[in-house]
Amino acid sequence: MCRWIAYRGETTALERYVTEPAHSLIAQSIQALESTASINGDGFGLGWYGQHPEPGLYREIRPAWSDENLHHLCRHLQSHLFFAHVRAATGTAITRVNCHPFACGKWLFMHNGLIGGWGSLRRQVEALIPDLHPSAKRANCGKILNCEANCLSGRRKATANESRTRSALTLCHEQFGW
Repeated sequence: MCRWIAYRGETTALERYVTEPAHSLIAQSIQALESTASINGDGFGLGWYGQHPEPGLYREIRPAWSDENLHHLCRHLQSHLFFAHVRAATGTAITRVNCHPFACGKWLFMHNGLIGGWGSLRRQVEALIPDLHPSAKRANCGKILNCEANCLSGRRKATANESRTRSALTLCHEQFGW
């Protein structure tokens, strides 16, 4: 299973949680003490809010511990609100588009684990994704649901896409109970 941090508080350097301490997210990605997977090496990502309304985003498919850019970014980036994620793939491809967190407009999103039964519903949901989000059709369930939910977030005026989005979310609710 993946490991992640969601931080909201006083502005701080990301290194304080992601790379620096002995129990940092990076340290846990190499040797998890409480997990079914002892290594989280299938990609990672950072998402943070700074001076712009939309979040910054850095994602990579290699293990977090082997990316020197991550250490430099975490030392210099400061934020009052950030996500950090190390991935242990659960059957989906190891690609950048599948690395968390996901960003859509001003929103960040991440989840932990596999959404069971996704394969049986994926095509129906993908058919309902508005053309505004073509990259979501190449992604896993988390990215697709993030794009769907963001269509309803008030970022855009209600359109025909809104009813397609509501249909996709209704399908997910009926199939998975959420």
